[in-house]
Amino acid sequence: MNPPYPLVFSSLLLRLGVGIMVTHIVMSMAYNPIIVDWQIAIFSLTVILLGVLISMVHLGTPKRFLHAFYNPASLLTWEAILTPLLLVSLGVLAVGSYFGESVVLRVIGKGGTVVFGVMLVYVIAKVYHLKARPSWATPLVVYEFFLSAIGMGVLGYVGIMPLVGQSVNPGVIYLSWVVLIVLAAELAMTLYYLHYVRGISRAASEVLQERMSIFQYYLWIGVGLAIPFALSALTLITNKVQGTVVVVSFFSFFAGALFWRVLFFKIAKPIKITPDIEI
Repeated sequence: MNPPYPLVFSSLLLRLGVGIMVTHIVMSMAYNPIIVDWQIAIFSLTVILLGVLISMVHLGTPKRFLHAFYNPASLLTWEAILTPLLLVSLGVLAVGSYFGESVVLRVIGKGGTVVFGVMLVYVIAKVYHLKARPSWATPLVVYEFFLSAIGMGVLGYVGIMPLVGQSVNPGVIYLSWVVLIVLAAELAMTLYYLHYVRGISRAASEVLQERMSIFQYYLWIGVGLAIPFALSALTLITNKVQGTVVVVSFFSFFAGALFWRVLFFKIAKPIKITPDIEI
């Protein structure tokens, strides 16, 4: 399957789950939490678990999934190890928050979520940092994974409030500055990354010139970046957080990120070891 849609969705869902939970933990340190810990923990756990199940579809069989645990030197093995550790941490946090507000369980859950979550995003990004694929053989891949995780995390954290019946606290308006910075950085990185790809891989450059690739690129720029940027700027100008605006901002960024992720896989042309042989 080209592009591999299970990986497109699973990689985004994993970053969404980590990003929204880490954002909640950081915000709860500075402000009174608007959403209860167990609610956001269960949401993140569900999103990450969904991403794992979708990625298993790409592997094809349970046996291939189990093989991912066999090689400690492989990044795929570390991804397979860190994912359940992260899920357990989220479960501990949810239990500690729901049953008796256990401080010990909440501290363990939050600490494990941050540590294992950040490590998981890094490992997943490094999985795609391959010398055999010129368009992925750059640290820009790692930077982009973290940027998108922050963007989805912040937008998802604010956008989920109206969906669960919570009023949006005006205090989170400061997160709009984070969104603007992340989106501007995403745009700069996108432009630089495409410049890098065109200079390093002829095959990838040819893919970028295809009509569908150009269409997907502009959907990422327009839907994924421009719309959330304009809505976040509007929030800062009006100094008012509206439920519809934050929900649209999140879904717009996520939809645009899907198109960008599809293009990311399409330009991943491997280095040819042997020349083409005409018969």
